[in-house]
Amino acid sequence: MLKLFIINLTLCMTLFANCAHASVYEDLARFHEFQGFSAAELQEIKNSSVQNESGNAVAVCVKQPEFACYIITKNQLTDVSVVEALNLSKLGTSAHSDYERVETKPTAWISSDAETHTIEFSTLAWREGQRYSAKEVVVIQQGQYIQR
Repeated sequence: MLKLFIINLTLCMTLFANCAHASVYEDLARFHEFQGFSAAELQEIKNSSVQNESGNAVAVCVKQPEFACYIITKNQLTDVSVVEALNLSKLGTSAHSDYERVETKPTAWISSDAETHTIEFSTLAWREGQRYSAKEVVVIQQGQYIQR
């Protein structure tokens, strides 16, 4: 048991510079959506994530094996991947294939309370050499994604 604790502490210190908030990141490994990522890939996910002020919830996007965005709170993962299509539709078409490159990530944690989290996601899309951007606010209430 002590050996397992030491391994977990080492992992925390290696992957996450701020171990005070590592618990929400440690939760990533519990979900099958995050199985198979290397330590470097998990670090990249962490670096592009946004946490709420208390550090008990995080918003992340992953590119592999397929694009997906999630809000992770203790013991719960909420898929909000549709945010990319919503942002792309603001640019004229929601078809990912209509763009040369698309990047979506959480950019701001707007607010949080016991039951509701509000997070901003931004999408950058390139088409015919031009870069376009759009933002969408995501609201999670009691673990459910509330669409506009």
